[in-house]
Amino acid sequence: MRGALLAVLFNSLDYVLFLPIVVAGFYLLPQRCRAAGLLAASYAFFAAWQVELILLLAASTLVDYGVGRRMAALPDRRGRGPYLLFSLAVNLGLLFTFKYAGFASVNLGLLCTAFELSIDVPRVSLPLPIGISFYTFQTLSYTIDVYRGRSSAERRLDRFALYVAFFPQLVAGPIERSGKLLPQLDALRGADWVAMRNGLWLITWGFFKKLVVADRLAVYVDAVYGAPEEASGRAVVLASCMFAYQDYCDFSGYTDIALGTAGLLGVRLSPNFNRPFAARDVQEFWQRWHMTLTRWVMDYVYTPLARGTRRGLPRAPAILITFCVLGVWHGAGWNFLLFGVYAGVAFLVGYLRRRWGLRLRDVLARPELARRPVVRALLPLHRGLQRVAVFGLFAGACILFRAESLEDIGTLLSRLARDGLTGRVLPAALPTRGRWAYELTLAGAAIGVIEFTQWLHDRRSFSRRARSTPLVFRWSLAYALIFAILMFAELGRRPFIYFQF
Repeated sequence: MRGALLAVLFNSLDYVLFLPIVVAGFYLLPQRCRAAGLLAASYAFFAAWQVELILLLAASTLVDYGVGRRMAALPDRRGRGPYLLFSLAVNLGLLFTFKYAGFASVNLGLLCTAFELSIDVPRVSLPLPIGISFYTFQTLSYTIDVYRGRSSAERRLDRFALYVAFFPQLVAGPIERSGKLLPQLDALRGADWVAMRNGLWLITWGFFKKLVVADRLAVYVDAVYGAPEEASGRAVVLASCMFAYQDYCDFSGYTDIALGTAGLLGVRLSPNFNRPFAARDVQEFWQRWHMTLTRWVMDYVYTPLARGTRRGLPRAPAILITFCVLGVWHGAGWNFLLFGVYAGVAFLVGYLRRRWGLRLRDVLARPELARRPVVRALLPLHRGLQRVAVFGLFAGACILFRAESLEDIGTLLSRLARDGLTGRVLPAALPTRGRWAYELTLAGAAIGVIEFTQWLHDRRSFSRRARSTPLVFRWSLAYALIFAILMFAELGRRPFIYFQF
């Protein structure tokens, strides 16, 4: 049941009204009461979406708070082990029950039918608690770090509850480590003017990504993937490339709003994206895309599995298992498992290519070759082709990620194999087909603005000059961005993609 008080959607009028009330209340409260006020606001934020499942959030919080306190009182890992196992069993048990039990029951029933077993497997259908994948991983990182002795246990229950439920990042991250977020929640002194200004800018930038780019691209993507049997090969390629940018702008837009909201409260959350489509190999892509999740699976899945093995291909099984975990974390479906396998194989192939590429770069960097005009001209072209190849690999993965079923994946791939890059661009199911020359031009221009702005932001010389730019010019840019949102936003309260995970 979705509550009537306010919507959890950042891109809603309810949130635009909710945020100023919370920020104003935060600064009106005495500093010693701010954590309690934010905790109440965070639970109200969650309850307004799924009030009946708020007990799960509270249960996970109480279990891990108690486990952390008990482990901190024990001197070695051997004594802490049973408590860590209890935390893993409770958190992963809840995650499996609500996220994967339905998928498991359906496939178990199909398996029994295939082997002609007279077993009536009950079908499980449970609502997916909003944000359960994110706050489960966040609380598990806390208990694992306390077990390892890398973090101290939080003594105050209200602080730990706020760490788990902090509303800007409760629903879709970033997945924060206790060592970074808990000390900030202990202080809560608020933000200065520069942090407030940066927070407002991030929120506005996130709305631009979501409303002007992601939601506009979603109309075309939904039309193609909603009727794959009617799509041409050219439409499949275009829709997959569009979904790559839709997914990026949707999720990074959410992250920008989350970081900006937290910044208004004087809390610094971890960045989750760093120009992923500027990556020149697969390893670099995963260092730039959903960075907090990538670091989580590398620290808590890959590292224990790879411990004791030599570097290189002997660690291939650990890499494949890690990416399978990353894939099924996104959802209960065979397509997500295939997405994880695809990403793992691409990572391993990229590892081999990177070794060869680094050697080639070393050869071309030799002084006798680097001075040659041909080599100097080919290196930028080589870098550009690398970025195109990485984007193409990700767009291919988007077919597995976005398709609704294995049958849809097969249909889309068959259309691609049959037509290649030919066929009708605009599917019959696309609404307002006559306007799509304008829509595609507008989306392309907005993507160009995003990429150019991010490229400028990465230039240190430009960043230094931007800080000294006259205030009137900076405010003019902010108003221009707001005007673009009001004029070109694709309205309709479309949920963020990662809310379903």
